[in-house]
Amino acid sequence: MQKRKLSYQGPRRRGFRVTLLQWLSGVRSRYCMWKLRRLLAPDFDEFDFLFGARQAASSIIDAVRQADWNRIHSCCTNQGACAIYNLCRSQRNIHYSKLLRFECQHLCQVWPKSVRMHCEDGRTFVYVNLAFVGLRNMRDFATFDEQQEMLQLTRQVLEQSRIPDQNLAIQQRIVLSEFLLTLRRELSESSESPDWLVDFYKVFRFKLVNYSPVTLEYRVIEILKPV
Repeated sequence: MQKRKLSYQGPRRRGFRVTLLQWLSGVRSRYCMWKLRRLLAPDFDEFDFLFGARQAASSIIDAVRQADWNRIHSCCTNQGACAIYNLCRSQRNIHYSKLLRFECQHLCQVWPKSVRMHCEDGRTFVYVNLAFVGLRNMRDFATFDEQQEMLQLTRQVLEQSRIPDQNLAIQQRIVLSEFLLTLRRELSESSESPDWLVDFYKVFRFKLVNYSPVTLEYRVIEILKPV
């Protein structure tokens, strides 16, 4: 009988891998910013760009949650607006989509993943794929009614996913989500609307975190395969 070889990654090796991945992600982000500066203008301001990207992400998240076609169409390309609105319709009965309520300050991480050019009907466009991490404590909402609404939605999400709701003592609940956003801008000098428009949006990871600041216990619940 052939013996199987078991591999074990100790804390030091896992730490090295995480550090390496973070370094590679940083290098890729810097390359994307350099490419944008080269395509757009030498005075391209990456901080203004990322601030605008956060605003666009916050707007599209809220528009999708409310299934507001006018808002979606106003900040998206025609193709992107149709695809995102169809996403809204398909998520009507999915409770976790209603928990996505991130404003700019809740998007704690944003980094470009790729930059590409595309020519279509004699027009040249630049596309930027961005990854976001949103994090919001349910106690962050201003009113008691909003907090209770979020807690009720959380219970519905857990029930829909058939996950038992095991509360922690003096718990805080945090919504964590990772999603992708693609922005498009025309490069032609004769363009009438050179603003960035959303061309693609997709949530690829959604988690609920129960945390007790007293006992320091926490429980992470990942809702699988969000649409």
